Amino acid sequence: MTNKYDLIFLPALYGAYTFGRVAWLRWGLTTGALSAATVGTLLVLSQVFPGGFSSEPITQLIPRMLDHNWKAFLELGVSHPPLLIFLLPAALAIPRLFSRDRLVWTSAGLGFALIVIHILLVKFHEVRNQLPALVLLLPAALFNLRAFLERPSDESTPGP
Repeated sequence: MTNKYDLIFLPALYGAYTFGRVAWLRWGLTTGALSAATVGTLLVLSQVFPGGFSSEPITQLIPRMLDHNWKAFLELGVSHPPLLIFLLPAALAIPRLFSRDRLVWTSAGLGFALIVIHILLVKFHEVRNQLPALVLLLPAALFNLRAFLERPSDESTPGP
């Protein structure tokens, strides 16, 4: 749990989804309280159960992880697990980033942001780390897949 810093994105998802839908004061207090609870829980758990985070400074960790992830990508090629897992959902989710459905574009945007953070901070080929990002991409991907599958067929062409 102490290395699941991606849970900090949950208050951001709530805040972005409810922005402008409720009174400003209520929105700010609720989003702030959720953020404080999430960060506070993360800090307490990291103190109670040390070792969940790398002791390496972030200025050294990011270049090392980028190098490691790039080498893993070159070594594994098309069988790179994140490529297999994210290629289709990401391709289907990209058009929904500009949709009017706030929950869909918010979750897809946060999913893409989480992927970038994972590329920078963790061994990206270990896909168990990226499952929250995949879950955030799925609503947009499934909406586009449904729209693609429900397209009316062109009935003006004569059959055999």
